[in-house]
Amino acid sequence: MLEDEWITLGRIKKPVVEMVNAVLNRTSKSNLPWPLQAQLSNRVIDAAQVVAALMDNNPELAMSYEIAAARSRVELAQKRSRPNITLGLEWIQMDKAAMPGGHRRDAFLAMVSITLPL
Repeated sequence: MLEDEWITLGRIKKPVVEMVNAVLNRTSKSNLPWPLQAQLSNRVIDAAQVVAALMDNNPELAMSYEIAAARSRVELAQKRSRPNITLGLEWIQMDKAAMPGGHRRDAFLAMVSITLPL
């Protein structure tokens, strides 16, 4: 895709240079200085500032963002309205010395926890 754009730019260079020369009242064969490489700066872009600027300057995008946020809040509220059920099983290994009479009996514990939303 980027290569296609590069080829397209190469094709339109000559007509664009001729139009600029015509606007400047120069001969169509005059050369214009053409940058060999784009001069890029190392800028740190704050995503929050970019989003805020987009929301301020594009009402349709801002509304779309608000709709998506509202849908997320509805989905979260639906998930929070469900009870949370936890099941567990635990095994405890007992030492012979800890038991009266020297008998060793391992223990199993079953656990159930239900959290109801209010």
